Amino acid sequence: MPDESQKGPPGGVPGEEERIFFGDLVRAMGYATAEQILECLNVQRREDERGLPHRRVGEILVERGYLRPAQLSELLDMI
Repeated sequence: MPDESQKGPPGGVPGEEERIFFGDLVRAMGYATAEQILECLNVQRREDERGLPHRRVGEILVERGYLRPAQLSELLDMI
């Protein structure tokens, strides 16, 4: 009988954890709206397309004033 503690998520690869998206966590905590997160994702995409250094969404959320640095640290500790 297989050891259930070694089982991955249903339908996933054994040993692979379920992926948590940062934007979903931000929304779940009530720190930013879906629209604000999407805006920052679009900024990230445009910067990537222009060949600028890649920035994480959390950094852009803080820059735009949607997230405080302490909130970003709290969220990063959760994932």
